[in-house]
Amino acid sequence: MCIGIWVSATLSCPRNVGNEIESAEVVISKERELTLPIANRNFQKIPPIAISEAFGKQQYNFVDVPFKIPVSVTRTRYPSVNPERTTEDNLYNHVKLGFGNFLSPLAEISVNSTENEQLAAGIEINHRSSLLGPVDERNSGNGETSGRIYGKVFSGTEVLSGSLSYSNRFLHYYGYPEGFEVDRDSIRQTFQTLNVDLGIESVGDEYPIDYKLRGFGINHRDAFDVAETTYGVNGMIGAELIEGFKFNLYAGVLGSNYEGEYTYKRNLIDLKPTVSFETSGVLIEAGVKAVLQSDSSENSKTSLFPFAKAEFAPFDELKVYANVDGGVEMNTYYSLSNQNMFVSGKTELQNTIKKIGFGGGAKAYFNPGFSFHAGFDFGLYEQMPFFGGSTNLSSVPSDRFSYTTYYYNGDVQLLNGFGEISYSRLGNVSVSLRADYYNYTLEQDDVPWHMPNLKLSSILSWQIVPSFTLSSQIYYLGGIQAPDFGFETCFECILDGTDPPFTIVDLDDIIDVNLNLEYKINTQFSAFLVGNNLLGKNYERYLNYPVRGLQITGGIIWRF
Repeated sequence: MCIGIWVSATLSCPRNVGNEIESAEVVISKERELTLPIANRNFQKIPPIAISEAFGKQQYNFVDVPFKIPVSVTRTRYPSVNPERTTEDNLYNHVKLGFGNFLSPLAEISVNSTENEQLAAGIEINHRSSLLGPVDERNSGNGETSGRIYGKVFSGTEVLSGSLSYSNRFLHYYGYPEGFEVDRDSIRQTFQTLNVDLGIESVGDEYPIDYKLRGFGINHRDAFDVAETTYGVNGMIGAELIEGFKFNLYAGVLGSNYEGEYTYKRNLIDLKPTVSFETSGVLIEAGVKAVLQSDSSENSKTSLFPFAKAEFAPFDELKVYANVDGGVEMNTYYSLSNQNMFVSGKTELQNTIKKIGFGGGAKAYFNPGFSFHAGFDFGLYEQMPFFGGSTNLSSVPSDRFSYTTYYYNGDVQLLNGFGEISYSRLGNVSVSLRADYYNYTLEQDDVPWHMPNLKLSSILSWQIVPSFTLSSQIYYLGGIQAPDFGFETCFECILDGTDPPFTIVDLDDIIDVNLNLEYKINTQFSAFLVGNNLLGKNYERYLNYPVRGLQITGGIIWRF
């Protein structure tokens, strides 16, 4: 196992917000002045920030593997069941209030514009928290308050969109050993995030040129004086050369400024020209992607990656596809803390490189209401990040018990095979079943820390009668292994400059069952009851961080 660790006299150790455990990362530094190469160490995968959605952002299917486990009441999403609406049912706004065990208040306010062909706008305010947690009550409480304003304007040939959102999250680093005395304030973390997003794109066929442009900015800061600003512009433009043939240009610029124990600036420039051919039932697109990486350490590197995709639809109910790609993903403090909220702000930041990837699959649609999707993805990655516990010498609990990110020093091969079947009957029931298998191949028989090899999920929404709806989610996660560094400091390792010893432990398989009941009292008022983690297991998605057991929340909804 090749792990790089920086050590210093003072050592230290992402947003699926709401009710799920996220990942964490810690960096231990030997010197105050850190010179970070474009890439050097490797050890785990986190949801990176993509340069451009327009030109097919780099997809790491396994990034979604660590599904969010409820630490507080989860904001569970279910497939929608849409019965026929009457005039009195066209209510676009709602207020939702509830309360649950673990001292868990819930509040939602959503106000939206009425149906309009030219304008859509709205405002949302949410609060979810649990003051008590699974370890020493208030020492493991967490929650989030967020707000969002959004709008879209439709002109007939263009769509202009924009949003402004703010989030304030709090949590505690409660992964300390049993019986350890800790001051609650010393393990409390808060994240404040401001996000601005603007976009414009063409619609319809009036113009011979298609285009899409998006700009965004994210300011992310924590309670320990770590601040990060990420910003970017990306877009695409396409024009038909001759009938059936089209030229497309995808481009993006992404920048990140991190300020904490050190200052680190990074930039990515992405350019991908392609030519596509489309005829009845066939689409083929191919090109090359060029990526320029640069940082404040005056490191720069240009890389080329292949790109090709093909789709074949012999008839409307079936589509077969295949693709080849590669690229660079920027891992940021924002993206890391969104996957693992126990990550330290002192973590190292590097880009992950997908040297080459290919995949394929098929989608089929059957009447009445059945659909099927199966396929696979394979990728060869460099500098893949994995989450591990802190090896920090610091006596500061927030450093010692948080998580850090280790970038794997070698290539990682990842194969993801998946299958999904769904059924939907309008106005009554919707159900989906999905299975994902993940096979990691690392060097020297290393293991992918905190990554599962099997994920199963089932989602159901059923309107039993017009006034009563039942929804459920069931998740299974298995095969997770994690490094256990223990809580004792290896002083010999510090003196010798060697990696600290650790043992690999097998985490218990996760079965998470959630249920949501809603009873419609009348057109405007409903009562709801939500149960999360119904099996009541204090399982660990990340080592030393058990989740809450059975969680029950009830309340009312007012639609207007």
